[in-house]
Amino acid sequence: MESVLKRLRTLDINGRIGRDKKVSGYDAIAEFTRSGVKFAVSSGSSGRLEDVYYDAVRRLPDCIAAAEAGGGILQEGGVYHGCWLESTGTINAELLSRFLPSVSRATYEQFADYQRGDGLLPYKITADGPVFKQIQLVTPLARSVWNHYLSNGRDDRFLRKMYDAMTRFDGWLEKYRNTRGSGCVEAFCTFDTGHDLSARFWHVADTPHLDDPRRFHPDSPLVPFLAPDLTANVYCSRKYYILMAGQLN
Repeated sequence: MESVLKRLRTLDINGRIGRDKKVSGYDAIAEFTRSGVKFAVSSGSSGRLEDVYYDAVRRLPDCIAAAEAGGGILQEGGVYHGCWLESTGTINAELLSRFLPSVSRATYEQFADYQRGDGLLPYKITADGPVFKQIQLVTPLARSVWNHYLSNGRDDRFLRKMYDAMTRFDGWLEKYRNTRGSGCVEAFCTFDTGHDLSARFWHVADTPHLDDPRRFHPDSPLVPFLAPDLTANVYCSRKYYILMAGQLN
């Protein structure tokens, strides 16, 4: 145990990952280093585990793109050049906020910045701009925003901005995704939930009618579905809106 602690205390992250990154990559690694997070194994263990960890840190800046307002925003990575609300902009950014809080904050705020006039949030943002073709909800954005707020200085300006945007989006869902008046949030297509190839959506279009997230195909005998997962997302979000409203008076 003592050897591991000694190694943690003396380990140089920058020395492990090298300096072969672009300038924005240096900034990300510097912020990551300031978080104080390191990983070490005992001297008698294989160093391959350490190599895997620091290789991941080295590659992290490759998943960060420059933001219009400066700084960086999280990208999905791999072949997915963009930020998806269902994952990149929620649970992934929530985890990253422990290490790169500036990137997580910018990732959340871009969805508010690109919000449509009627309250709809983009389901993804790519180099070509925001996309509104479906809703694609998985992880509740409100939970991720609240946890980031608690862990990173409790900035009420950030919380106000996100609260206003998210509750406007809640109003959009109530208006356009409750056509049966059941109180459940409705799925109009396969990609509303991101459940590609799920048997739940066999014989249903991948995207909403005419790629308009406010419309479902009028000739389909199946849609709209009463979606328990989308409803759970909104229910969870509303519990966090209560916490935010209390904080913001």
